Amino acid sequence: MHDIKNQLRLKIRQQRKKMTEKEKNEYDNRIYENILNYGILTKYELILVYFSTEIEVNTHKIINYCHENNIAVAIPKCEKNQNMKFYYYNKNSILEKSAYGIFEPVPEKNKSVENFNNTLCIVPGLSFDKQGYRLGYGGGFYDRFIDKNPDITTVGICYSENIADKLPIDFYDKNVDYLITDKTVEVCNGKKK
Repeated sequence: MHDIKNQLRLKIRQQRKKMTEKEKNEYDNRIYENILNYGILTKYELILVYFSTEIEVNTHKIINYCHENNIAVAIPKCEKNQNMKFYYYNKNSILEKSAYGIFEPVPEKNKSVENFNNTLCIVPGLSFDKQGYRLGYGGGFYDRFIDKNPDITTVGICYSENIADKLPIDFYDKNVDYLITDKTVEVCNGKKK
């Protein structure tokens, strides 16, 4: 299973690197518009969102929209033991580049989130399937976080060309509640409407 997932990760990373800047911007804008049109951001008091890298769906517009509309935002810090902690994020937040090349909050200089009531988590993924299961980057951080916080509503964002009919899954993999691509918005697991 591990080898199959790693082969898929490599294939999808290569696909994404082949996208032109124009194509990526166009797809990112469509995903952003689908998120806004679905109205999911305004239903929650707190949005947990990753700070996107070059090959990921761009989340910076989402973050800006939340700030402009007084919706609290928090971004993750990957810790030891495959735990992930979220810290509130604003224009004054202090970030540092992690070993994975991701900008993360500096724990001592940012306020951690302790209450996840009425929270939406935007989940990254290289690929998702139609049941909302994801192919992440191999760390298992989001699966563990979702498992520990089952009341948080989750939405995966991904390019439509990276959606699979069915991905290989392990017993600890968690599916998202919604999946938003440049083409569609889907309710995945039937648990939340």
